Amino acid sequence: MSLIPLGFWAASGGGGGGAAFDLLETVSLTSSASSVTFSGLGAYSDYKHLQLRMITMSDSGQIIYAKVNGSTSGYYVHYLTGNGSNVSSSSFSSTYAWVGHTDTLTNAPGASIVDILDFSSTSKNTTIRSLTGKKASGSNINLNSNLWSSTAAMTSIELYPNAGNFIAGSRLSLYGVK
Repeated sequence: MSLIPLGFWAASGGGGGGAAFDLLETVSLTSSASSVTFSGLGAYSDYKHLQLRMITMSDSGQIIYAKVNGSTSGYYVHYLTGNGSNVSSSSFSSTYAWVGHTDTLTNAPGASIVDILDFSSTSKNTTIRSLTGKKASGSNINLNSNLWSSTAAMTSIELYPNAGNFIAGSRLSLYGVK
């Protein structure tokens, strides 16, 4: 069964058909973890794009950062955020990609859908876009766009909260998109 959150968000090829989403890996935490890494992404070269679907909670963090191939440089972040009353946006260069939200409420985890476009290409930079939301301390929804300015094929992605740890009950799933 394919779950596409919004028609325009689907990373599909041309025409009227949708993309084929295949579940590749899932990490369901049974204890706290400072980060979750999906490694060996080179094994998924049959897929054009990747998608992460995350339902996460943390003991103190609110934002999920990512490092591609362990790199701590060359990221450019753009975001648009709204909370029902106000809208703001910004852009900045960074040592990480900003890919999601996590939340400290166990009954209302943060939710994030992250598209990683052309992850195995060696002829262009990697684009990572996400739709995220959280409820605690400043409920909001974000649209994020990240550029990793490297033409290296993506082989791993490490995800971690901006503070503290992911806690038990967090679930992170990686899908391949044909």
